[in-house]
Amino acid sequence: MRILANILLLFAALGTAAFLFSTRKIQSPDLKQPIIPLVTPYVIEPVTLQGSTTLTSWLQPSKQARLHFEVTGQLLKRRIEPGQKVNKGDLLLEIDPSRYQQQVDRNQASLELERITNRQNRDLLKLAEEGVMLQSREVDRLKRLRKTQLVSDSSLEQAKRQLLQKKTDFARLKYTVEMAASREKEAQTRLAMAQLDLAKCRLVAPFSGTIDEISVETGEFVTQGQQVLTLIDLDPLEVRLEVSTEVAKHLALGQSVEVRAGQSALNGHLIAIEQDPDPTTLTHSLTVSVHAQDMMPGQRVEVTLPLGKYRNTLAIPETAILYESGLPYVFRITGDTLEKIQVQASERIRSQRIIEAGLHPGEQIVADNVSAMSPGLKVRLRNQGL
Repeated sequence: MRILANILLLFAALGTAAFLFSTRKIQSPDLKQPIIPLVTPYVIEPVTLQGSTTLTSWLQPSKQARLHFEVTGQLLKRRIEPGQKVNKGDLLLEIDPSRYQQQVDRNQASLELERITNRQNRDLLKLAEEGVMLQSREVDRLKRLRKTQLVSDSSLEQAKRQLLQKKTDFARLKYTVEMAASREKEAQTRLAMAQLDLAKCRLVAPFSGTIDEISVETGEFVTQGQQVLTLIDLDPLEVRLEVSTEVAKHLALGQSVEVRAGQSALNGHLIAIEQDPDPTTLTHSLTVSVHAQDMMPGQRVEVTLPLGKYRNTLAIPETAILYESGLPYVFRITGDTLEKIQVQASERIRSQRIIEAGLHPGEQIVADNVSAMSPGLKVRLRNQGL
C-alpha cells in the first residue's frame, strides 16, 4: 500500500509541473536602444607656444684639480681633511724643505762670489784702460821727440812694446769681465731655480673650493708628479648635456634654463655650447652653470631647455591624434557626427602637437579616447550634457 501511495504522489507532482509549464507567461524581449557615446570636444584656435625639451643629467663640480708636488721629499705637514673648505692660496700640504733650502743657500753664496769677482775685474779693467791711454800719450810724445833727435829709436820701440802689452792686458781683462757677467747671470738663474724648487715644497690651493680626496699621510715619501689630493669647486655646480643640432640652434650663451632636482627648481645659465658636433654622435656638448648650495655632485637633475617660440599657430592635444600606418588622423565633429580626417602634424611641445595642415580655426575635434571612435559615429558633446 505504501508503494502505491508513493507512485500516486509522484504522478501528482509531475502533473502539477506540466500544468505550470503550459500556463507560463511568455514575455517579449526588450529592444535595446543604441548608446550614443559622450566625447570631449577641443576647439581649434590659434595659440602661442614656447617650445622646450627636458634632459636628464647629473651635477658636477665646476672645477676639479688633481694636485701633485713638482719636487720629491718627505711629507712634513698635512693641514687639511676631506670636506674642508679652503681659500685660494691656502697652504694644503708641505714637503720637508731642508734639502732645497741648502741648495738655495749654496747658490746664493755662489752668486755673491761671482758679483765680488765681477766688481774686482771691472775695477781692473778701468785701470787697464787708463794705462793704455797713458802709454798711448807717452808713445806720441816720444815720436815727436824722435823727430828732433832728442830720444833714441830704442826708447821709442820700448814704449811701443809697453803699449802693446797694456792693450793685450786690457783685452784680456775685458774678456774676463764679459765672461764674469755671463757667469753672474748663470748664478742668478741657478739661484732662481733653487728658490722655485724651495717654493714647490709648499702645495697651495689654486682656487677656493672643497677638499675632495687626500691620498698621502704625514711622514710618507712623495715623488714628483704623484697625485696627492683633489680639490673641487662646488659653487657653482655644472650640468653637462649632449643635444642635437635642432636643439642647439635655439640656444645662446648666457641663456637662462630651469634646473630641477626633485621638488627644487633652480635657475641656471648656459656657459658653453660647442658649435661643431661630435663626428660620431652628431651631438653638441653644452654646459649649464647653477648655484645650488644645498645639492651635491652626482645628484640627478632635469634641465629644461627653451626652444623656438611659435606664435598664432594651430596646436591640438597629443591625445586627439590617432596614428594609423604612421599617419596622423583626428576625428572632426560635424554636428553630432564624427568625420575622420588626416592632418599634417609637426613638432610636439609638451602635451601639444603643432598642426601644419588639415584643420582650421573654429573647428571641433575629439580631444581624447580616439581609439574608440569611428567615422560616421553619432556622439554627444560633454559640454552639452547627457
